[in-house]
Amino acid sequence: MKTVYKRILVTTDFSTHAQYAVERAIHFAQFNQAELTCLHVIDPSGAEEDSEQELIKKAEHTWATSLERIANQYPVQFVIQKGRVPDQIIRYISDYDMDLVFIGAHGTYYLNDYILGTNAEAVVKLSSIPVQLIRKKPSFTYQRILVSTDFSEVSKKAVETAYQAYPHAEFLLLHVADVWYGKKADNDMIQSLHKKLIDFLRTCDVDESRFAAKFIGGYPADDISKFAADWGAQLVVLGTCGHSLLHYILIGRVSERLIRINTTDMLITPPDKR
Repeated sequence: MKTVYKRILVTTDFSTHAQYAVERAIHFAQFNQAELTCLHVIDPSGAEEDSEQELIKKAEHTWATSLERIANQYPVQFVIQKGRVPDQIIRYISDYDMDLVFIGAHGTYYLNDYILGTNAEAVVKLSSIPVQLIRKKPSFTYQRILVSTDFSEVSKKAVETAYQAYPHAEFLLLHVADVWYGKKADNDMIQSLHKKLIDFLRTCDVDESRFAAKFIGGYPADDISKFAADWGAQLVVLGTCGHSLLHYILIGRVSERLIRINTTDMLITPPDKR
């Protein structure tokens, strides 16, 4: 069934990448004629001098002076919540039945990011809806979109979500098989996997003519990012569960690393709600 995007959420901490996310969310909401909410979360525990009211006033002033001009392109509701940032974003998604969330993601990860993780990663791990991470200034439309698949139901959902969100793009369906210890894929293996990719694509509710299929051997996270750069992908799409029984295993092994090393925007889809 085709997803109808009625309620879009974008988060902001007023950083440059958050501004990119607001701009991208406005374009998406405008195209889909969806309601758009911009959420800023104040964490009082991180404020040493300012009171909660002062933090709220600062946030409202920053919105009015830096982002409201951008938001004038399309109606945007600005909302402030208080609490731990990832928790409040997830709660807002659930309470207001959001369909998609845009989050700005900076392109450089520092040591504390690797130890503690980022708010964006925390939302990806907990979100029940697709999360789009924005790294690039939205001065372009998505013309080339790479979708990673492991042939699972959640990667099928990723394919369909990408197509439904951006139906006019050119898509590449990519499968990266782990090839360890110098083992090379022979012709029979390549042909078999290519056929599997085509058969998998036929099960997806998409226009197959907009998709090409490709198999490569290597380590998924590193080679997805490298292939995306070589192919000129502007958006990389993947699911966050795959064949792993425990959600956090794939997050740790593939998705988390890909989020950290990939330099393009990303669209990340969770498993279907049970």
